Amino acid sequence: MIVSEEQVRNVLKMQGQLKIENVRASKIPRNKAELPKLSPHAPEVKLVKMSLFNAPEIRNEKVAKLKENINQGTYQPTGAHIASKMVNRSLVDSTLASVNFK
Repeated sequence: MIVSEEQVRNVLKMQGQLKIENVRASKIPRNKAELPKLSPHAPEVKLVKMSLFNAPEIRNEKVAKLKENINQGTYQPTGAHIASKMVNRSLVDSTLASVNFK
């Protein structure tokens, strides 16, 4: 699955919000007003899960274009480009694992 820069930014934003909410939720409530509430970001998390679930595993048009570029010798990614994609993939995977994405 390809991960766009926008998806990485959204996942990092969501991860930061979830960390803040986890800190708040880990405090022992002293009264009823302090009891945890459903996250205001629950709809966003659901939307991210659904968009990832519905995304095609293989984008055939991209694969065909990439094969064409490789065959023509015009596909020459830099080390920085490859490293960036690897880091982005790792961030998305670890974030999805932390919110129990299934």
